[in-house]
Amino acid sequence: MTQEVAEIVAAIEGHHAAMVQELAARAAVVVETDGGEARERARHELVAYIDGELLPHAQAEEATLYARGADDPGLATLVASMIREHEVLKSLRDDLARGPGRTALLLRTGAFTGLFETHAAKENEFLVPGLVAAGVDIGALLGALREELIGH
Repeated sequence: MTQEVAEIVAAIEGHHAAMVQELAARAAVVVETDGGEARERARHELVAYIDGELLPHAQAEEATLYARGADDPGLATLVASMIREHEVLKSLRDDLARGPGRTALLLRTGAFTGLFETHAAKENEFLVPGLVAAGVDIGALLGALREELIGH
């Protein structure tokens, strides 16, 4: 792997780590808040972060990284499973947005956070290295991903 590719991969991993960290911090506020209006505000802020950052990122990945990965026989199954995880994340987000009762809120918050963390790790450990190994121009894909995010 060239130095340039290694830097691009590190940037992707760093961005994923930042998203996981921010999500965990927002989820912790939901879980640790005693209840009432403070927990409701924390829930709204969590959903806003999901809507403003995580889901647009997921959509941009599907249009770029995943679309390219789906064309590779060695990555197609992985990509299909990751798209399914996006669907589960969206469903959990919808549950969170509806304002479930305390127990359901805590369970959905934990489920969303755990799945997102695992999902980001799979991208870092399997998808991105698989794309690099397949000779894909990861820099061009990252540029396309950024363009997708700007367009939304």
